[in-house]
Amino acid sequence: MKKNIVRLRGTFEETLQIGCEVLGEKFYRIFLNVSRTSGTVDRIPILISNDFWC
Repeated sequence: MKKNIVRLRGTFEETLQIGCEVLGEKFYRIFLNVSRTSGTVDRIPILISNDFWC
């Protein structure tokens, strides 16, 4: 099986917030700000499962 791997470097815009809950599993939301070489900043949403985090 092939895997796609991405490495990003940036800053978090805020603290973790509960994004949603599905079948009792909580997902947390956070945004990562990543600067391009042109100076433009991309705001990337990230969802993290509570099972992954703990």
